[in-house]
Amino acid sequence: MNPRDVERTRLVRGYILGTLSAADHADVERLVEHSDEWRETLESQRKAIAALQSVSAESPPPDLAASAVRRAIEADVEVRRVNRRSGFPWVPVLASAVVVCVVVSVVLPLFSRAREASRRASNQNNLKQLGIVFKMYADESKGEKYPPIAPYPDVWMFDIRSVYPEYLTDLAVLVNPELPEAEKLTEELNELAAKKPVDWERITRIAARSYTYTAWAIQDASELKPLAEARRGLDAAQLDGDIHVGGKTFYRLKDGIERFFITDINNPASSSEYQSLLPVVFDTSPRARPSGGSILYLDGHVAFEMDHPDIPSLLK
Repeated sequence: MNPRDVERTRLVRGYILGTLSAADHADVERLVEHSDEWRETLESQRKAIAALQSVSAESPPPDLAASAVRRAIEADVEVRRVNRRSGFPWVPVLASAVVVCVVVSVVLPLFSRAREASRRASNQNNLKQLGIVFKMYADESKGEKYPPIAPYPDVWMFDIRSVYPEYLTDLAVLVNPELPEAEKLTEELNELAAKKPVDWERITRIAARSYTYTAWAIQDASELKPLAEARRGLDAAQLDGDIHVGGKTFYRLKDGIERFFITDINNPASSSEYQSLLPVVFDTSPRARPSGGSILYLDGHVAFEMDHPDIPSLLK
């Protein structure tokens, strides 16, 4: 770009944003009043800045957006230079096309990544909400237990009837926003909850498409498979207790369950450390597996794991 064009663009943008000194501000006002070129630059910069300011919270970082605008300005200046030399009437159209193409090619991928990050944040917020629900339930349950597993074959979700609507007031929390059909599933949940009698099995199976609730304490996802095999041999009356199988005990989730995993009883920090290591809910979303997924831990924190396991395959 011509240094003079760069300087003019810089001053005009500063004039619009109010970052110029008083002297420079007065100079720009005078030049805009007497020069078509400066008025044209002022108008194009106002449009570019207005477009960026109208973008929602999902917009790309300002430095990246500014880079896109800078590239568009450079393309616009270059085409205008060709226009002045050639005099062909179709060149202004080409100028507009080039500017649009540059902005679209740079900004659209950024919007896509921003939307993905927003959905991930919403998903993690859902998991944190579930962590709060579990804590409130445990405070009032016998033995401080977390909600029981749903009594449906091969469904790894807590019994929603035990927490809704006393502790869980919004069923949308049960749907991972990263699912392509998340909005449709949320609407279906609300419709099902409004009908009498309520089809709790259908509600639970919809929720299980987004999240997997362990119900028993495990140290990592590798224990899901033996836990699933042990659960298949239980009847409904045994689902609320510990599971003993092959010398291994799976303890029902409850407040204080981490004490069974502490090896250094003299370390006062051991309890909180193990609470942060015991998973409670896994992100089951198919979209999460290629790039990672989120996990709610016993202490209530949520972490995004790049090596997130393929949960459905472990529970088969």
